[in-house]
Amino acid sequence: MSNTIALESAKEEHKPLIGSVNELINTHNITPVRFLEVLVSNLSSATDIVEVQNLLEKRINEIRTEELSRYIQEGKKMAQALGIDPALIAEGLTGKQAKSVKPVKAKYRSKDNPEATWSGRGKRPVFITNYLAENPNNLLEDLLIND
Repeated sequence: MSNTIALESAKEEHKPLIGSVNELINTHNITPVRFLEVLVSNLSSATDIVEVQNLLEKRINEIRTEELSRYIQEGKKMAQALGIDPALIAEGLTGKQAKSVKPVKAKYRSKDNPEATWSGRGKRPVFITNYLAENPNNLLEDLLIND
């Protein structure tokens, strides 16, 4: 179950309790932070306090992730509306030039399927591996493209 679904389920399950807490906060005219401060100050076990700390850190990370995602989406929309490449914005924020992916010219071609090619970079494709395994005399150079 995803965090969002689990959180929504927990919210639904504890709706009456949350309503009572909100009513208590409003009745006594205190902030939610002050309410939590009172609760935590009454905990007598370090283990309980560490558990509360872990819950708070987890919630902070969830909120930051949600906010970051929202800000990124808003930034993309703004860049698109202005006709700006988002990579330029990233470059401006980080001071690092965004990597541009340039197509690499094919260096090897399959004898069986002329559309199957390989640049010589990255993992060897199956057609290369199979060709070399077929016969001990087969060499990678046999598949070089001579342009």
